[in-house]
Amino acid sequence: MSTLSQTSMADYIHIRIVQRLRGFVREHWGCDVLFADAEGWVHGYEPGARMWARNEFCGLITRSSEGFRRCIKDCKSVAAQTRDDFHATGVATTVEARCHAGFHRMFIPVVDDGEYVGVIKIGSLRTEPFGKSELVSLRVLATEVGEDPDAFERAAAATPISCARWRRTR
Repeated sequence: MSTLSQTSMADYIHIRIVQRLRGFVREHWGCDVLFADAEGWVHGYEPGARMWARNEFCGLITRSSEGFRRCIKDCKSVAAQTRDDFHATGVATTVEARCHAGFHRMFIPVVDDGEYVGVIKIGSLRTEPFGKSELVSLRVLATEVGEDPDAFERAAAATPISCARWRRTR
């Protein structure tokens, strides 16, 4: 058994270099770094706690328990996809995907000594402003998670567009 898997992925969130990396990614790309274990459970945030987000939109959506649940469920689903792909092929492949609210994320598998132990998730950024049909969908989403549709729309309009910086450094 690998050393990494003997220690919970959650334990790594508190290591100083990981904290510095998270701070760098937040400052440079305007997005967050999360960790999920081999089962896809996202560590570092407690249910009902507002997630850190450069954009107000992600903060609003995760403020409600339903929005938080949907966010975590969506992350867990993609993390499980990377795990299943690794177990099927033996190849750790980074997955880029949009979340349930339309933000881009990247899931990077963590494999230690041939053992899949989880993923590092970087993301919650936009590559372009929300379109009219997306704004209508976001208003519906706001209602579904018990938040103010006008606040969602204002936050969506104020969301930074990070793609140019994201792609330039990849």
